Amino acid sequence: VYTFAADDRGLYIQRMSLLTDTLIELDDTASICVLDGIRTFWASEKEYTLRGIVYKRGILLWGPAGSGKTALILQLSQELVRRGGIVIWCNSPERTAEGLSVLRRIEPLRPLIVIFEDIEELIRNYGEHKILALLDGELQVGNVVNIASSNFPELLGARIVNRPSRFDERILIGMPSGKARLQYLKWITRK
Repeated sequence: VYTFAADDRGLYIQRMSLLTDTLIELDDTASICVLDGIRTFWASEKEYTLRGIVYKRGILLWGPAGSGKTALILQLSQELVRRGGIVIWCNSPERTAEGLSVLRRIEPLRPLIVIFEDIEELIRNYGEHKILALLDGELQVGNVVNIASSNFPELLGARIVNRPSRFDERILIGMPSGKARLQYLKWITRK
């Protein structure tokens, strides 16, 4: 899991250390749907290629703070890393675009996940155009899943949420169900 950064010598890739509890797959409908959908996507490159479609997906996870969006993103990230892929955390759209261009020249076939956590903050700080260019504009790359999260989807413009080429799925991640909470409590108190 990396992010792109820059200093006076230029762009570089920086490893991120993400501190988290051990992640477990809960019996939660939305999370299972996302995980299964991504697994299906990684197995279907030939279908995209045959149809002449850029091999990419876009998923916007939205819901209240504390509902598990980041935990789900981390689960997807861990799974891709186990498959030999790379996860890029977008902290700056410009640096991410430049870094992805270089990365694709070095690693043209390696699967990628690009994370836009709290996308409304990125848009507010950097502007919508730069995000759009990364998602499906002149700066897009293939063999990628773009995953964005938002606590406030109502702050996102129609150009972000209403274009399937940017986010073909918009999934509500609600608070965990009673069954999922019980499963989690049993797991953390197992000893």
